[in-house]
Amino acid sequence: MTKPEYSVSKKTTVFVFAAIAFLLIAAAVCFLFFDQQVIRFLYNNDLHWGSNKSIKTFQYLGKTWLLAWLILFWAILTRQNRVIFYAALAFLAVGAIVPPLKLAVHRERPSDLIDRVYEQKNEDHPPALLRSWSFPSGDTANCFAVATMLLAFVRRRLIIFFFIASCFIGILRILVFAHYPSDVFGGAAAGIFAGFIVLKLFHHRPLPGWIDSKWFFAAQIITFILIPGFFAVAKIHTFIDIMCTYGVLLALILIVFLLQRKFRIKN
Repeated sequence: MTKPEYSVSKKTTVFVFAAIAFLLIAAAVCFLFFDQQVIRFLYNNDLHWGSNKSIKTFQYLGKTWLLAWLILFWAILTRQNRVIFYAALAFLAVGAIVPPLKLAVHRERPSDLIDRVYEQKNEDHPPALLRSWSFPSGDTANCFAVATMLLAFVRRRLIIFFFIASCFIGILRILVFAHYPSDVFGGAAAGIFAGFIVLKLFHHRPLPGWIDSKWFFAAQIITFILIPGFFAVAKIHTFIDIMCTYGVLLALILIVFLLQRKFRIKN
């Protein structure tokens, strides 16, 4: 059994619940007063954010598979196996919160509203259980869950970067008409809560010994290869976008890491 390495302080707990309360209030205010006005403003100005390739590529950061891929790379490079366990639990927590809320609220996405009302497209919608609803934003929830979970692994000064990136993902989801502002605020609250629950429940508990086993490390490497491999077969354009951006970035990080390691060995 591996010993716990992180503890949730009272200050962190207070900050997390204050942030969740603020986000829920902001979501309620936007729902009542600003959602429709923001979407109408963006639509009338026709900024074409959704057609920008760089924005599309950056938006992938909200997807579970890409976040898992990046976390796997980090875990393999640093042998931080515990981060895999925490990340998996954070994704499961988001999955337990976001989809039921989507089905319960049953809110139409802004893009669907534009097709149906503004552009007067009377297309048949798929059944409710097969449709992707708007509230809360799942991509935003994923990002904030991972950022919160990383409190156990990243210095506090660096964690700000992950929360800023999460905020950008939320903003982009609004700009491409995937979500309303209230959806993003709600998703951020759900994500922070999911990540915090993982830290709170497991920070004082030893993790199973297999977390540090050789077969678990081998499974990480296989999964790291399989994730882009799936898109190389199923969605070649997605594979090219990911490898030309995130793939190149990870390659550069790997080179720097190996050079630093070689320099430390020589000294």
